[in-house]
Amino acid sequence: MERLAARIASLLSGPIVITLVMILLFSFLSEGFFSASNAVNIIRQASVLALVSFGQTFVILLAGIDLSVGAVMGLTSCVTAQLMLAGHVHPVLAALIGIAIAALCGLINGIVHSFLGLNPFVPTFGMWGMALGAALIITEERVITGFPGTLRYLHDGEVLGLPAPLLLVVAAFFFLHIVLRATPAGVATYAIGGNEGAARLSGIRVRLHKTAIYTFSGLMAGIAGILFLARSNAAQAIDTIGYEFDSIAAVVVGGTSLMGGRGGVTRTLVGVALIATLRNGLNMVGVNLYLQLVFIGLGLILAYVSENRRLLPLLGLRRAKEA
Repeated sequence: MERLAARIASLLSGPIVITLVMILLFSFLSEGFFSASNAVNIIRQASVLALVSFGQTFVILLAGIDLSVGAVMGLTSCVTAQLMLAGHVHPVLAALIGIAIAALCGLINGIVHSFLGLNPFVPTFGMWGMALGAALIITEERVITGFPGTLRYLHDGEVLGLPAPLLLVVAAFFFLHIVLRATPAGVATYAIGGNEGAARLSGIRVRLHKTAIYTFSGLMAGIAGILFLARSNAAQAIDTIGYEFDSIAAVVVGGTSLMGGRGGVTRTLVGVALIATLRNGLNMVGVNLYLQLVFIGLGLILAYVSENRRLLPLLGLRRAKEA
């Protein structure tokens, strides 16, 4: 019985409970919130944040941070859009080129941080400015529209009755969860985040691994940028600004430690669900846009505090570690 109670306590993390409470509250306040159509809408909206947050998770597990992902998403969208329209490149090839550029941005972040020894804030924030500037130059500060329907299917399409973005996120989640939990790369990521010096002494090539992780973060930002382009059906350099902060928030409120070495993509998925549910519910209720920022900030603080202070201390149970 005690073991069962401990298992229940480990599952009822603060962010999960807060998300469930929000679902009940918004279902009471808005008739259309608790419906299949709105659930699909939340999934589609959350998919972009989930993908970019997965990449951010790996960086934060290293006790790092990537402030460039929002601008890199915008650069990917703008490059892909220009290649399709001005360059008459096939949408798939254009998307692959855009993602490759995003990965290159991540590679530069990793090299500057790992091999030059700079705090990750400096290269990633610098890349934020460079990527945003490049996207503005490419688009000449205009909104680009008129894409072929091929790209739109990535967001609006369905496979076996399930939204295509959901399948993309689920596939990425399971793959990355296995990478973190069952591969040497995952072990190295946790080891470096837990104690970089000890990881180096144990034979892990720390600088190369950190460079690879930042490259991966750029890659995931590029994929998220393509999905964002498919959702909005328009490319504008500034549209994705803010995802850098949303992705960090999703990772942290889900329970991944900013100090590195603890957490994983499972926790990140919970954080994404919390943020997406809160934003959708506030929109459904008709809360003022500026007031939404207040509620979102409050919700994130409560989720973070409840996760780190432990939600069920009165039970005297020790929460099991989870990814």
